[in-house]
Amino acid sequence: MEDEEFYSRLKDEMVEWQRDGIIDSTQAETIMKRHGVEKKTYKPGNVITALSTLAVILIGVGIILFFASNWEKIPDIIKIVLLFLATFSSYYAGYVIRFEKQNYPRAGHALIFLGSILVGASIFLIGQIFNINVDAHWLVLLWFIAISPMGYVFDSRPTIGLSILTFTYWLAFSVSPEYRGMSSPLLLFLIFGIGLYSIGQLHQLMDKWARFRMIYKGFGIFFILLSYFYFSIWPTEFRYIYNYPQQAGFSATAQFLFTAFAIIAVISILANLLAKEKLKSIRYEFYLLLAAFIGWIVLFAINTYPQQFFTMHVEQYNTYFEISPGSETLLFAVLSAFQIGLSIVTISIGYYKNEVDFVNIGIIFFALGVMQVYINHLQGMLPKGLGLIIGGIFLFFFATYLEKKRRNLLNSMKVTE
Repeated sequence: MEDEEFYSRLKDEMVEWQRDGIIDSTQAETIMKRHGVEKKTYKPGNVITALSTLAVILIGVGIILFFASNWEKIPDIIKIVLLFLATFSSYYAGYVIRFEKQNYPRAGHALIFLGSILVGASIFLIGQIFNINVDAHWLVLLWFIAISPMGYVFDSRPTIGLSILTFTYWLAFSVSPEYRGMSSPLLLFLIFGIGLYSIGQLHQLMDKWARFRMIYKGFGIFFILLSYFYFSIWPTEFRYIYNYPQQAGFSATAQFLFTAFAIIAVISILANLLAKEKLKSIRYEFYLLLAAFIGWIVLFAINTYPQQFFTMHVEQYNTYFEISPGSETLLFAVLSAFQIGLSIVTISIGYYKNEVDFVNIGIIFFALGVMQVYINHLQGMLPKGLGLIIGGIFLFFFATYLEKKRRNLLNSMKVTE
């Protein structure tokens, strides 16, 4: 029986189960993905979604440009009323046609997303009215706070994605300039990624919010692998601190965020351990979270107590820390292996859960990890290109192994190709 035939039969079963009230549409989609068989025919719904999203983006940009070009000519009270009406109308129209009439659900979805964009535009334009610095990152944080609940109220994953992006922007431009530690601000972005992934894991434990899990886990795994990729190169960097120890450490904002994200991670880990039945089906995602968090604890300890790991040299105005060649090699080997290992686990999870984004992110960072190991450390010890060849051979056999496991999975369901 071909994959198409199996898909058709499984889809018919899902329709009957939904009709009987056994499962809902989200659970049906999860079951289809779990079996690793997707319909490979043309899907007009995807095109409609893409066109609707493009349309609302064009509308949003047009509204912003219209207000910007006529801003000085409009009285302040009229400006505020027009911005409020545009935002409210977008949310209201999206809600009506998606949830009440349900005649154009994809267009309604796009209008809700437009409303979230207009919230940000309104905040910045109103900031101009009251002479607030529109470049202030706190306006971006206000945008994040305003739209975060909307993703859940209107069941909008794009809005949740937008809220994550706005918070990431605020994090990059507010905390990074205040950083006073020895390593990159990516130490904060690492625990931020772990926090996002943890939120995704918590959503997966709750049937009501399970459909939102991948938007958090996708962003989370990206920041986790990006940060560990940086730290796999980090031991070779020169570490300077001006006026140590007075200028060492983190700002108050960074300390609060470190604590908040770490608490979220701990809560997620404990919740996963307590949910024994559900843990069986998500144990590999849990292992990835646990490994990433333990790795962050080690890096945080190294960053917080550098004198315990490095040799400190004091100059007139600066203090710098130097690591011995042997320790640097060991630290590099451990971090590189850890980063490549997490990439492989990410690919495996994406494959078995049929999540293409996980597979793509994992492959990208696996390739980057292999390339940086070869370019930075093995290029002089191995014949030209041999390191990349070895990495390619490993990836080939890993892909072959995954294909073999896929065939075994299909055979176990009595499906032949």
